Amino acid sequence: MRDADTAAGLGEMLRSLKERAGLSYGALAGRLHLSTSTLHRYCTGDSVPAEFAPVERFGRICRADPEELLELHRRWAVADEARRGRGRARRKVRRCRCPRRYRSSRVRRLSRS
Repeated sequence: MRDADTAAGLGEMLRSLKERAGLSYGALAGRLHLSTSTLHRYCTGDSVPAEFAPVERFGRICRADPEELLELHRRWAVADEARRGRGRARRKVRRCRCPRRYRSSRVRRLSRS
């Protein structure tokens, strides 16, 4: 399963709950204490929340039944794992940007603590 598919699956379910509840992005964002643009990114699958709490609140506000809440959690967990995997891959590739003369002192400082 591709990363985009997992985030898109979560977004698809969030959109269907939002439409069923009949709430606008603005009204829903206000109740969730999120910005409208952040909520829209979640619903389009462009972004995945770092924690499940806003997704759960979203489901409860939209009156999701227990099975839907469980499916929301499953989709969030899959999308979050894909998001974290992408972050790990990026970190492996990144190089130290500090000047060479500071690298050894930073290593010594970190090893003392």
